[in-house]
Amino acid sequence: MVRPRAASLEVPASRYQVSLRPFPESLPAIEYEPGAHVRKVQDKGEISFGGNRQSRPSFPGCPVGIKATLIDGLFDIVFCRQRIGQINLRALG
Repeated sequence: MVRPRAASLEVPASRYQVSLRPFPESLPAIEYEPGAHVRKVQDKGEISFGGNRQSRPSFPGCPVGIKATLIDGLFDIVFCRQRIGQINLRALG
């Protein structure tokens, strides 16, 4: 069996090419749709909502959106457009 060789054993620097795609110095601000409750994730990964603290170990210092779902008391936690968790106020109260 013939095994493929890793990039002809060349060092990575010999394969590197500068990207032609520009990279912005700073990214645009994260915005959430109207009606979303925006909370900043604290350094220890916590957010407060509905009188309760929720642990979100990721995204410290970043804003997250909290959006109501069709189920009473259930809210989605979103980062940009990606759901990263849920808060169930009925289970907490």
